[in-house]
Amino acid sequence: MAIPDQSTPAGPDAAVAGAGSAVAPDGSASDATPAARPGRGIGATEVGLILGTAAIHSGGWIAAEVAVGTIAPLTLAALRFVAAGTILLVIARWRGEALGTDDWKSLLVVSLIGVALAHALFYTGLQLAPAADGVVLSTALTPALAVVLAIPLLGERVLRRGIVGLGASAVGVSLVVLDAGTDAGGGDRLLGDALVIAGAVATALYTVIGRMAMRSGSPLGVVASTTLIGGLALVPFAIVESAGGVALDWSWEVWFAFLYLTLPSAGISAVMYYTLIRLSGAARASLVAYLTPILVLAWSATVMGVPLSAPRVAGAVLAIVGVRLILSGTRPPDGAR
Repeated sequence: MAIPDQSTPAGPDAAVAGAGSAVAPDGSASDATPAARPGRGIGATEVGLILGTAAIHSGGWIAAEVAVGTIAPLTLAALRFVAAGTILLVIARWRGEALGTDDWKSLLVVSLIGVALAHALFYTGLQLAPAADGVVLSTALTPALAVVLAIPLLGERVLRRGIVGLGASAVGVSLVVLDAGTDAGGGDRLLGDALVIAGAVATALYTVIGRMAMRSGSPLGVVASTTLIGGLALVPFAIVESAGGVALDWSWEVWFAFLYLTLPSAGISAVMYYTLIRLSGAARASLVAYLTPILVLAWSATVMGVPLSAPRVAGAVLAIVGVRLILSGTRPPDGAR
């Protein structure tokens, strides 16, 4: 998700789509996120990868909203990430990627925070608030919080435009939350938004911890490991949550949503995203983060029938502007390579 980071998508797929670039500023993983070559135009393949990754990732928000209407949130997260982690692990091993297991303590912490905790909060929040709220809140907050945490923990510097971006993101979040307060079901929606915000905090922590500690594996390898470990960590809680058993007599819509979350949204989008990074660099790959809120709002309006209120649309615009300013307004600490 983004950013996983946060030149990557955030939210229900942050751990899948975002962990790689969260690791990228560190040592070995930095080789996997080259800068785009100066003066080189963007090709049709790159455009296709940007649009395709954003479309698949945005669909994950809608699929999650559909799935949590039937599947309990912790159960959904456990099933989804055990399945997705197994798939990604097979892909990573087939590609010969390092899984990051040399630093198993950091791997465990990142898995518990970025996958288990963050997605338990996201999915529970999506039971109460629409995906349109979730994507705006996570897009605005995750990179902003990651930058705020990176200042004391990593020694990163924030330029003036980065500060403006933090402000724009904060205003965008405020508009969405205030809009929730005026909703007829405002109490539940506000609680859902609060849980999504808590999930964004966990994802931001995951981003910074990953950049501090995850130097022993490749981006895709770390994603595979953390996804599977996080899913396994959720299994005991899912068992308690579904004490009466998990009924698999889901409707075809729920089955489609679950399979979409497991295969395209996790495996395919992750491979597409890392291919895009190799071809274009992290800067151009960050376009995925800008397109995702727009596409989720469109999906929400057409598929879920969620009205596009003016505050929600304005919040999305400010979130996108804020992310752009934050990404261009931060610098590594002096002396960092």
